[in-house]
Parts: sequence; structure tokens; C-alpha cells
Amino acid sequence: MEHLRFIKNQVDRISKPVKTAVFLFIILLFFAGVANAYEQNHQFVYLDDNGVKTEVKTYASNIKEFLKEQNIVINEGDILSVDLDADIKKHMEIKIERKADIILYIDDEAPWHRDTYAKKIDEFIEELEEKMDCEYETAVKYDSSAIKDKMELKLVSVKEEEVTDVQEIDFEITYVENGELEKGTEKVVQEGQKGERTIVAKKLYKGGNLEETTIISDSVTKQPVSKIIEKGTKEPVVKNETRAVNANVDSGKHVSSGSFGREIKMKATAYTGGGTTASGRPAQVGVVAVDTKVIPLGTKLYIEGYGYAVAGDTGGAIKGNKIDLYFDTHREAINFGVKNVKVYVIE
Repeated sequence: MEHLRFIKNQVDRISKPVKTAVFLFIILLFFAGVANAYEQNHQFVYLDDNGVKTEVKTYASNIKEFLKEQNIVINEGDILSVDLDADIKKHMEIKIERKADIILYIDDEAPWHRDTYAKKIDEFIEELEEKMDCEYETAVKYDSSAIKDKMELKLVSVKEEEVTDVQEIDFEITYVENGELEKGTEKVVQEGQKGERTIVAKKLYKGGNLEETTIISDSVTKQPVSKIIEKGTKEPVVKNETRAVNANVDSGKHVSSGSFGREIKMKATAYTGGGTTASGRPAQVGVVAVDTKVIPLGTKLYIEGYGYAVAGDTGGAIKGNKIDLYFDTHREAINFGVKNVKVYVIE
């Protein structure tokens, strides 16, 4: 009892200002304790908002409170990596993938919209290539590689195509001399066959237009077979007597029997090309062009080094003792050239 009276007497002796100061000090200690307790209640989390990564200090207890605290809006189509009711944990990762609407232009097609979660243009192109089974590249250069909502993206399609082209190879014509055949006559002993050349190429198209062609292989896949013709070199025996002859006249198949008459020395040239002659006959071997003042049309002839023939055509350059002999091919006409020959009129 004595001790309590002593303490009471001591307190009563303290002045009023001191009592006020002590009270304020106690109040400050209380709020400092509360503030310290609040400060110790915070957490640090890692936020990845569509590729933008930051470390965030939060006092929220769950994800829903955190989003509200940080003024983060989740739009329709956005993907949140954790549930809204999930508790906040120290150093947890919160990831938000935001959907972007791309206005897409490809080649010359009309623009169309495509949603994507890609962050960069290259990522979006890879995503598009998987869906469309085609390759693409940007049509213009962009200042930034980042994908932005509502951005216009211009692309061109890139396509490679391997093509095979089979081409014909003409066969050669080979002439072989045969001393058993009379001059002016020919015999085909082997027909020609065309060969084949196969070319494999890679074609690169951009925007539907051919940009580049690369030859992969070029080879002969079928060798041509030469046409072999035997050409007579035997000189004909000419006798001034009646004999049967075969020539391409009138019907183009035969002439009647006759005898060799006068002999005319003439300068012979050669021509080819087909068509219809001045006499109305088709241009063919055995029909020759003459000067009608020297040899009338329809006259049957035997020409040294050529064979039996009929005068069936005329020509502007065929004057006097000149005669133009028809051949089937340009090569035969060139090989014949220009010669001085003996021409016999068949009577």
C-alpha cells in the first residue's frame, strides 16, 4: 500500500505538458507499429504483360486484387496464366498474352483480318505458313518487328515449283553411197527416230510472278536414231532403143514405153519446197522446170545423174538450156548444187 501511494504521489507531481508529450509519444509508437506491420505485408511478383516484363511490388492478396491495384485490364481473347482467385505468392510469375487483330494484305488479294498472339512479325509469318501451307515474306520494310493491334501487314507469297520439260531431238539423215543403185535413185535402209531431252528446273514465284528459274538437270534421255539412205552411184547405160521407163509424171506413178531421142546438154540446178507446178502437177521428185521454148511442158525426159522425169514446171530464172530439178529435201538440193548434165528426150 505504501508503494502504491508513492507511485501515485510521483505521477501527480508530473506537470500537464509532460503528460501531453508522453501521450503523443505513445500514439506515434502505435502508428509506427501499424505502418511497419503493413509494410512487411507486401510481396514482389514478376509481371509479363504481352512480352513487357517488370518486377512489381504489391499488397494484394490474390490475382483479382492485383489486377485492380495495378490498373491492368484483361480484354476478351486475352490469356491470363493464373486464375483470378489464386493467391499472391512471393516472386510468382503472372503472364498475360494479348490477342492482336492484324489487317493482312497478301499479293493482290483484298485485305482480311487475322487474330494472333505472336509478338513479332517473323513469329506471325511462321504461324501463317503453318496454317496456309505456303511461304511468305514482307512486301515492304517495317521500322519495328513488333506486332501491334490493328496494324496493316503486307506480305507476298513465295512458292518454289519443280517442273520437267521433255523436248524432241531431231534425228540426222545419213547418206551412204551404193554402187549397185543407179545414179538419181535412193533407198531408205533405216528409218529415223527422234530422241528426247529432259530438262528439270526449279521455278521461284513471288506474288504469283516468276522471279527465277534454276536448271537442276539437263540430259538426253533417249538417243535419236539416224535415218540412213543409200544413194546410187552407178552410171546408167543409155541406148537409143525402145525401152520401158518409170517416172513421176501424169499420175505421178508411171509413163508408157518410149525411146530415147535427141540429147541436149544443159545446166542443171536444184530446188525444193513443195507446192503446185505450172502444169498443175504437184511438185515432187521426177518433175522438173524447163524453158518451154526449148522443151515443151509434158515432155518425158531422162536426165543424167537424176533419172526419169517430166517437164512439168517453169521458172523465171530457167531460160535457154537450163533445167531445175526437184528434190524432197533442202539438204539434197544443196548436195546436188549446179551441174552440167545430158538430158535425153523420150519420144
